[in-house]
Amino acid sequence: MNINNYKGNNALTIRILDFVLSLSGLITLSPLILAVILLVFVIDQHPPLFTQTRLGKNKKPFKILKIRTMHPGAPELPAHQTDPSRITKLGRFLRKYKLDELPQLINVLKGEMSIVGPRPSIEKEIKVIELREKKGIYNFKPGVTGLATIKKVDMSKPSHATKLDELTMKNLTPCFYILLIILTITGKGFHDPAYN
Repeated sequence: MNINNYKGNNALTIRILDFVLSLSGLITLSPLILAVILLVFVIDQHPPLFTQTRLGKNKKPFKILKIRTMHPGAPELPAHQTDPSRITKLGRFLRKYKLDELPQLINVLKGEMSIVGPRPSIEKEIKVIELREKKGIYNFKPGVTGLATIKKVDMSKPSHATKLDELTMKNLTPCFYILLIILTITGKGFHDPAYN
């Protein structure tokens, strides 16, 4: 399958899966999400939620929703360039286990993201954007997880990350989609590039 021609039944099935799984996840995990939000508010004493501009399908900017793990005023940088000293104590735990990304299920429900796909880039990641444009990665919605996440390859290795993004999208059948989700929730994607 050509990466630029991903459409048809697979795309429709995956959109249905995105909707069903994100809605189910938000309902099922709402106690956990609310508990984490409360902990951030009480322990770190910062507004617990924040949005950040990312590039979506066709490079269209959108606001990604996350739980705050850094002190307010921290510069907007790729995860691997993040100064660990700007991360809160609770934030270290949340980032390691990807709990800060649970609100992104709302982005998936809205259709701005998919559960599986390339991690959404920020506008400052010029090299990543150039490589993704060449490979047609922006023809797809960004995702919460993918091969790059599972293999712990972050944007500090843009060529390697882009190749894994390309592999993800070339092989994105519903079965592969489910497999990547299972690998992610069983711990394969648990890491924080700020501490690599």
